[in-house]
Amino acid sequence: MEEMLECTCPLCQEGKYKGEDYYVDMSFLKKERPVGVSGLLRVKNDAEFLSDCIESCIDALDELVICYQDCTDNAPEIIREKQRKYPDKINVFYYAPPVFCHGLTEEAKKNAFSLPDSSIHKLCNYYNYTLSKSTYRYAMKIDSDQIYFTDKLKRYCDAYRADNKVTFSLGDYFGKYYEKIYRRIMVKYTFLSSFDLFSRIPAIRDFVFRKYENYIIKEVINNKYAVSMSGINLGYKQGEWHICRLGKLIYNGTVDHLIFGITEDTFYITSVGRKNPIEVMRYNKPILFGGWFWYHLQGMRTNSYQNIKEWIVLTSKLTWNTVSADWNYFQKGIWLFCGQYEKNLPIPALLLKETARNISKRNNSY
Repeated sequence: MEEMLECTCPLCQEGKYKGEDYYVDMSFLKKERPVGVSGLLRVKNDAEFLSDCIESCIDALDELVICYQDCTDNAPEIIREKQRKYPDKINVFYYAPPVFCHGLTEEAKKNAFSLPDSSIHKLCNYYNYTLSKSTYRYAMKIDSDQIYFTDKLKRYCDAYRADNKVTFSLGDYFGKYYEKIYRRIMVKYTFLSSFDLFSRIPAIRDFVFRKYENYIIKEVINNKYAVSMSGINLGYKQGEWHICRLGKLIYNGTVDHLIFGITEDTFYITSVGRKNPIEVMRYNKPILFGGWFWYHLQGMRTNSYQNIKEWIVLTSKLTWNTVSADWNYFQKGIWLFCGQYEKNLPIPALLLKETARNISKRNNSY
C-alpha cells in the first residue's frame, strides 16, 4: 500500500473531518490477535434488511465491526439499537470521508481510478479501515442485504476457533474427491448433469454433501484454510419467494466472500478492469468452497429492484440447465455441485417471514 498523502480535494479542505484520522496504518496486519472471528459490515443507506442481517450472523461471530457513512435512512438508528442489544459484540465506527465508487460520472470515475489505494476516498481504503478495527485472528465480510444461515455459519466459525487437531475418515475423503471429480467433469460436460441420478435422491444427495462438508470443516480445524462462501439471490413476488438472476448470476459470492486469517497479505486494493473502482483482496493461499451461507436480497432493495433480470421458481427450474454460457469456471463449478447437492437449506418462507412482511408493507405504500 502507498504511503499516506494529504488529500487536498475541496471536500477535505472544508474541515468537517480530519483526513489523517481515516488513513490506515497497514502495520495493524502484523499484530498478534486472539482466536476468534470478526464480522466486517459497512453501511450506507442499508436500513431495509440491516436488522435481519445482524440478527442472522451475530450469534456465530465473536465480534461485529460496523463502519457506517452518512445515511439518509434510519440505518444509524438501527446500528445503535443493535449495539445496545449486543454491547459485548458490536463495535461501531463512523467513516466521514465520501467514498468514490458507484453512481459516478465518467470523469469522476476516471479521477477515482487515478487515486492511490491509500486515498481516504477509495473503497479499498474504507474496507481496510474497517478491517483495521477488528480484534480477532479471523475475519469475514458481512453485507447488509444477506440473511445468513446461522447454524451453518456457526459451524464454520467454531472450526476456526477450534485448537485440537482431528483425523480424517474414509467418508471425508470420499466427500473431497467426489466434489473435485464431479465439478471438473460437469464444468467441462455440463449436459451430463441431466443424467446425475444421485442428486435427485434426497438421502444420497444429503449424504454426499454431508461428507463433503465434514471434510471442509476438518481442513479448517487442522489448517485454518480460507473458506469461500456464496449465497442464493432471492426475490419476493406475489407472496412467494423466488430465485432471481441479478446481472448474469443467480447467486453471489465467488471467492470475494471469504473467512480468512488476517496476515500481512490480507488487505484490499482496487480491482483492475472493472467498470467501477471496487475493492478486491488478492488472496494467494488455498481456498476451500463452503457452499451456501445466506440468502441474498439485493434484488429486493428499493434502489435495485428493477435490476432483476429473470425470476426463477424455487423448485422445478432449480436445475443444471440454469447455468449460463458466460459463467466462468468457478461460477459454474459452485452452482453445478452446490446447486445440485446442497439443497437442504432453510425454508425461505420461514427464515424470511418477517422480511417478507416488511417488503409487502413497503410495496403497498408505493
